[in-house]
Amino acid sequence: MNKNTPKYILEAEKLRLNSGQWQAYESQGHVVLVAGPGSGKTKTLAVKVARMLHEDVSEPRGIACVTFSNECARELERRLADLEVLGRESLFVGTIHTFCLQHIIIPYGYLSDIGISTSITVAKLVDRQNALEEAQSSLGQIENPENNLGNFERIRHAYLGPNHNHSELTAKEVELIQAYEHALRRRGLIDFHDMVVLGLRLIEEQEWVSDLILSRFPILVVDEYQDLGKALHQMVLHLCFKVGVRLFAVGDRDQSIYSFMGAKPDLFQQLSQHDQVKTFQLQLNYRCGNRIVTASKIALAEERDYYTPPNTIDGVIYFTECGSEAEKQAFEICNHVIPKILQTHLTHPENQGYATI
Repeated sequence: MNKNTPKYILEAEKLRLNSGQWQAYESQGHVVLVAGPGSGKTKTLAVKVARMLHEDVSEPRGIACVTFSNECARELERRLADLEVLGRESLFVGTIHTFCLQHIIIPYGYLSDIGISTSITVAKLVDRQNALEEAQSSLGQIENPENNLGNFERIRHAYLGPNHNHSELTAKEVELIQAYEHALRRRGLIDFHDMVVLGLRLIEEQEWVSDLILSRFPILVVDEYQDLGKALHQMVLHLCFKVGVRLFAVGDRDQSIYSFMGAKPDLFQQLSQHDQVKTFQLQLNYRCGNRIVTASKIALAEERDYYTPPNTIDGVIYFTECGSEAEKQAFEICNHVIPKILQTHLTHPENQGYATI
């Protein structure tokens, strides 16, 4: 090692102490990394991306790193900047929506028959509400509380376009979704769900689009896979197992928090069991005490094979009793639990390894 040694190699040496991290770093082919809370998954992911950029792809080809939220994208960007690889034109880091819009829909959508012009405008909240009301009116559906925009968007996440089976939806729901999309197109609009679904349609229906994605991004990295839903899963299955894009996916089905946005954590479990995938697990939890890791496994009622490093403190668990209603729980958390945790954190000599149930 010398002063010219790339930073990712220096950081990779630290991964040798954790067998799961090192296996992921050394892996080839399609890989799924099951990473529990506090397991160092973002560090592992960033070092792996840096290595693949240096060793596995040549300019102008690159890597697409996608995740669900802007916050996760920013954290990954920060880690890659520390490794001195952020800023390369061949590297995309961002949300799945941004990736589909910038690298699939805008450059290729107007050349296909999916109804997208060269000028694309993203619908605002009022635009989506107006489109839903127009769709309901055109179908003679009487508006009621069950047909509001929030409930409608929850069912819409199950819709992947006209060429997919939609067994989770009724015929009436499919009809409403299609009428809503038609109302948006008449206004020259797409919404966020359209970005992923139209991206999926383009790569599935236009072979040349898939070939162009493979040519530019031969490696696809997916972070927080459990939060990304059916459309992304279908995109991964098509690009990686039909077209030939190499996959590196990281997730944990126990940490899915976006079910109201269409997240399907079981899809990550299915991916980890795919016969073309090598699956590794990060088992060490660096964030929590022994008692907390044990309690989390009891709460899941399933074995997850997570454990803490040697000499980790036990941690303390406080139980707080409150009503079953969401409002009462929120009140208790905001007015009593959080202030108590903050005070404990500030005054306790070993201010780590705490959890509240």
